[in-house]
Amino acid sequence: MAARDATITTTMVEQQEPEKKHPPLPGSKEHHCTDVFWLFFFFLNVGCMGYIQYYAYQNGDSRYITRGYNSDKELCGVGHQLDNPFIYWCENPKTKEIIVTSPICVDHCPNGTEQRSDCDDEVFVGNHTAFDADV
Repeated sequence: MAARDATITTTMVEQQEPEKKHPPLPGSKEHHCTDVFWLFFFFLNVGCMGYIQYYAYQNGDSRYITRGYNSDKELCGVGHQLDNPFIYWCENPKTKEIIVTSPICVDHCPNGTEQRSDCDDEVFVGNHTAFDADV
């Protein structure tokens, strides 16, 4: 029984010893961390991005990302445009191209071939759009 206890004790001692570090294989070097310098720049970048997000949250308006806005920078569905929650880009009747520089806020989206009367108030000059002053 004493021999068995000695074997168990020896096995427990072997398990508690830390693993021995093996020497590198012939023709190779011992490895060590080489990216500490770049790790500093990574955390610096994360800090700068955090500051930019904080600044944008404090000084910006995220509704300009989640909502459309017309050519006068009025948010659709907010303030004066409360009854017009959707954004619509008119089509130039001459070239049949969508005018992306002059969106308007509308109360509903057109169905099929439905024409928007809001777009009739525009004056088309070449590829540019100008609004009538009388409107």
